[in-house]
Amino acid sequence: MAEPDFDVIMQGTVYFDVVLTGLPGLPSQGTEVLAEGMGSCPGGVANLAVAASRLGLRTGLAAVFGDDVYGDFLWRTLAEQEGVDLSRSRRLADWHSPVTVSLAV
Repeated sequence: MAEPDFDVIMQGTVYFDVVLTGLPGLPSQGTEVLAEGMGSCPGGVANLAVAASRLGLRTGLAAVFGDDVYGDFLWRTLAEQEGVDLSRSRRLADWHSPVTVSLAV
Protein backbone atom coordinates (compact mmCIF):
# COMPACT_ATOMS: atom_id res chain seq x y z
CA MET A 1 0.00 0.00 0.00
CA ALA A 2 1.40 3.42 -0.98
CA GLU A 3 2.01 5.98 1.73
CA PRO A 4 -0.48 8.89 1.56
CA ASP A 5 0.78 12.32 0.47
CA PHE A 6 -0.52 14.00 3.61
CA ASP A 7 -1.16 13.28 7.25
CA VAL A 8 -3.96 15.85 7.09
CA ILE A 9 -5.53 17.94 4.36
CA MET A 10 -7.83 20.87 5.03
CA GLN A 11 -10.27 22.81 2.90
CA GLY A 12 -11.77 26.22 3.49
CA THR A 13 -11.41 29.95 3.13
CA VAL A 14 -8.08 31.68 3.78
CA TYR A 15 -8.27 35.30 4.92
CA PHE A 16 -5.65 38.03 4.98
CA ASP A 17 -5.84 38.93 8.68
CA VAL A 18 -4.87 42.42 9.80
CA VAL A 19 -4.47 42.84 13.57
CA LEU A 20 -4.25 46.34 15.05
CA THR A 21 -2.83 46.53 18.58
CA GLY A 22 -2.45 49.14 21.29
CA LEU A 23 -5.70 50.95 20.56
CA PRO A 24 -6.88 53.26 23.35
CA GLY A 25 -10.50 52.34 22.54
CA LEU A 26 -12.85 51.50 19.72
CA PRO A 27 -13.28 54.22 17.10
CA SER A 28 -16.67 55.87 16.94
CA GLN A 29 -18.41 56.56 13.67
CA GLY A 30 -16.53 59.08 11.53
CA THR A 31 -13.38 59.14 13.68
CA GLU A 32 -9.86 57.78 13.43
CA VAL A 33 -7.89 56.10 16.19
CA LEU A 34 -4.13 55.59 16.01
CA ALA A 35 -2.84 52.07 16.62
CA GLU A 36 0.53 51.42 18.27
CA GLY A 37 1.13 48.30 16.19
CA MET A 38 -0.08 46.20 13.32
CA GLY A 39 0.52 42.67 12.15
CA SER A 40 -0.74 40.54 9.30
CA CYS A 41 -0.92 36.79 8.77
CA PRO A 42 -2.93 34.07 7.04
CA GLY A 43 -6.23 33.49 8.82
CA GLY A 44 -9.32 31.32 8.55
CA VAL A 45 -8.57 27.67 7.77
CA ALA A 46 -4.89 28.64 7.44
CA ASN A 47 -4.72 28.83 11.26
CA LEU A 48 -5.41 25.10 11.47
CA ALA A 49 -3.07 24.27 8.59
CA VAL A 50 -0.20 26.21 10.19
CA ALA A 51 -0.81 24.53 13.55
CA ALA A 52 -0.78 21.06 12.00
CA SER A 53 2.38 21.82 10.03
CA ARG A 54 4.13 23.16 13.13
CA LEU A 55 3.23 19.92 14.92
CA GLY A 56 5.19 18.06 12.25
CA LEU A 57 2.27 16.73 10.21
CA ARG A 58 2.50 16.63 6.43
CA THR A 59 -0.20 19.21 5.83
CA GLY A 60 -2.10 20.02 2.66
CA LEU A 61 -4.50 22.86 2.09
CA ALA A 62 -7.18 23.10 -0.59
CA ALA A 63 -8.19 26.74 -0.84
CA VAL A 64 -8.69 29.56 -3.31
CA PHE A 65 -6.30 32.52 -3.35
CA GLY A 66 -6.72 35.80 -5.16
CA ASP A 67 -4.14 36.94 -7.69
CA ASP A 68 -3.66 40.20 -5.77
CA VAL A 69 -0.82 41.24 -3.46
CA TYR A 70 -2.66 39.76 -0.47
CA GLY A 71 -2.94 36.39 -2.21
CA ASP A 72 0.78 36.55 -3.04
CA PHE A 73 1.60 37.18 0.63
CA LEU A 74 -0.68 34.40 1.86
CA TRP A 75 0.64 31.87 -0.67
CA ARG A 76 4.31 32.63 0.07
CA THR A 77 3.82 32.62 3.84
CA LEU A 78 2.01 29.28 3.89
CA ALA A 79 4.19 27.49 1.33
CA GLU A 80 7.64 28.89 2.09
CA GLN A 81 7.54 29.81 5.78
CA GLU A 82 5.02 27.37 7.21
CA GLY A 83 5.62 24.29 5.05
CA VAL A 84 1.98 23.85 4.01
CA ASP A 85 1.54 22.03 0.69
CA LEU A 86 -0.66 24.14 -1.61
CA SER A 87 -0.69 21.76 -4.59
CA ARG A 88 -4.46 21.30 -4.10
CA SER A 89 -5.05 25.09 -3.95
CA ARG A 90 -5.76 27.46 -6.82
CA ARG A 91 -5.23 31.13 -7.71
CA LEU A 92 -8.16 33.00 -9.25
CA ALA A 93 -7.60 35.90 -11.63
CA ASP A 94 -9.40 39.14 -10.84
CA TRP A 95 -10.55 37.89 -7.41
CA HIS A 96 -9.77 39.97 -4.33
CA SER A 97 -8.53 37.97 -1.36
CA PRO A 98 -10.87 38.09 1.66
CA VAL A 99 -9.61 40.41 4.40
CA THR A 100 -10.44 40.48 8.12
CA VAL A 101 -9.46 43.17 10.63
CA SER A 102 -9.11 42.58 14.36
CA LEU A 103 -8.91 45.45 16.84
CA ALA A 104 -7.09 44.74 20.11
CA VAL A 105 -8.26 47.26 22.71
